[in-house]
Amino acid sequence: MFQWISQFLERRRLAKRALFAYHDGTRRRYGDPFALFRVLYNDPQVNVATTLDFAEQGHEPEATEFLNLIARTFGVQRWDGRVGLTDWELMALFGAFTNYLDGLKKNSSLGLTSSKPTDSGLSISEAPPEDPTSSCSDCG
Repeated sequence: MFQWISQFLERRRLAKRALFAYHDGTRRRYGDPFALFRVLYNDPQVNVATTLDFAEQGHEPEATEFLNLIARTFGVQRWDGRVGLTDWELMALFGAFTNYLDGLKKNSSLGLTSSKPTDSGLSISEAPPEDPTSSCSDCG
């Protein structure tokens, strides 16, 4: 009973810190979302932006490379018949992480979203000409 209360209070404390919570197949883990993001998107071997589409369609070797990247990033083991996360669970973990990041961007004032472009200060009459040669009388 006391262990349950202790675990409940710990989860509540960690939830206030904006840590990403996930299950590794055995226990609940927590990670710094920005650190996880940097590892995931700066991997020297796998480019998430180009590999994701192929991985979602099951193309090899991209699918295996992508699943291995997710396992490395989150420090989880791939399913070996006894323990670990299945390929489907790894893809779900990636999806949960991207949804978590989207939620942070929407609810945060830490500058995770880009600001609206500001007015350049140029009026219509001060705008550069559309034809670059029209303002150059000496151009030959």
